[in-house]
Amino acid sequence: MKLHAIIAFLIITSLSVSGQKSSSIKKVTLEITNIKSFDTKLYVGIYNSSKDLKKKTNAVDSAIIVPKKKSLRIIMKVPNGYYAAAGFQDLNNNGKLDTGIFGIPVEPVCVSDYNHKPKSPPTYKKSEFHVVNDTTIVMPLLSGKKEIEKLEKEL
Repeated sequence: MKLHAIIAFLIITSLSVSGQKSSSIKKVTLEITNIKSFDTKLYVGIYNSSKDLKKKTNAVDSAIIVPKKKSLRIIMKVPNGYYAAAGFQDLNNNGKLDTGIFGIPVEPVCVSDYNHKPKSPPTYKKSEFHVVNDTTIVMPLLSGKKEIEKLEKEL
C-alpha cells in the first residue's frame, strides 16, 4: 500500500512540475513599424545575453520575413526571463547587416525598448525587457539620421 502511495505521489508531482514548465513559456509579440521596403528580408531575433545580441547569434527565437505592409507583428515564444530583441532589413540581400564607417548600420535596424538616445549604439542593458506574461514590444525600423532625430523628438 505504501508503495502505491509513493508511486502516485511521484506521478502527481511530476505532472505538476511538467505543467509549470510549459506555463512558463510566454508569447512575445514584436510589432515592427515604419517599414518602407517590401521586397527584401527582415531578420528579427530575441536574445538573452549581451554577447549574442551584439553578434546576432544564438537567438532564443528568430524569424525571417519579407514584409508586405508598413508594419507587422511577429509572435515568438520564450521562457520567463530577461531578453533584448533586434532586427534589420537586408536591402542588398547579402544575408548580413551592412555597416559603414565606425560600424554604423547603413540598412534599416530596430531594437527593443529603445527609449534612450537612438544615436548611441544599442546595448543589451538599454534594450532589455522582462518577460513574465505575454508581452508586446514595438520596434520602429530606423534607416537614417532624419528618422532617428524624429524619434528623439517624440521621446
